[in-house]
Amino acid sequence: MEYKSADDQINIDTLFKVIAYGCLYKAYAKEIDGISADDITLTLIRKRKPVKLFSYLQTHGVSLETTGEGIYVVRGYCPFPIQFIILRELNEDAHIWLTSLTNDMEKDQLQKFLMAVQQLQKKSEIIYADAVVSVVTQANHKQFENMKEDESMYGELLRILKPDLDEEIETAVRETTKNVTQSVTKNVTQDMILRMLEKGKYDYDEIAEIAGTSVETVKKMAKSAVIVPK
Repeated sequence: MEYKSADDQINIDTLFKVIAYGCLYKAYAKEIDGISADDITLTLIRKRKPVKLFSYLQTHGVSLETTGEGIYVVRGYCPFPIQFIILRELNEDAHIWLTSLTNDMEKDQLQKFLMAVQQLQKKSEIIYADAVVSVVTQANHKQFENMKEDESMYGELLRILKPDLDEEIETAVRETTKNVTQSVTKNVTQDMILRMLEKGKYDYDEIAEIAGTSVETVKKMAKSAVIVPK
């Protein structure tokens, strides 16, 4: 996989790098032809269509085929298929997990994403979803911070990020994020941290994540209160 910033450009050299990864993946099989070229597909996911790259490929006689909304397949350019998935052209409702891999989510898209997470039932799906939730929340930090103004949405996020969070603490968080000043929010957040420390059910990292503060701050509060998480 080739990870790049959402703002980075994708060009012909980027494409060749990904092709090289595919070739190395096949070449390093444990036995000769242990990985068939027919079993390899290279996928490049982009927010916007790489117009210049597509133009370059077409002017060099490469065939580009559209196999669905936002899906473009390159054939005959390397030993295995290459597909481009363009997030902006995908049906958001049908591909919410892919379209959420962006750093500029809108409120309605964020709501759809949280609903999709809630509907998961299988443990294996939830485990994989946790990784996606982590990536999405980090990439859209400002949007998730703004969720604190929406009591219901912020409550849903807390349940997703920490399913075993006590109902008492959830209620406290929802109440403090509604119609309070910055100073009051700070005081109540400290109270919430102390409650979690006293319960002894959470470690420093978990408390810092839930409270939206640093691990160092939690440690200082624990030290001043002479409380050590179990």
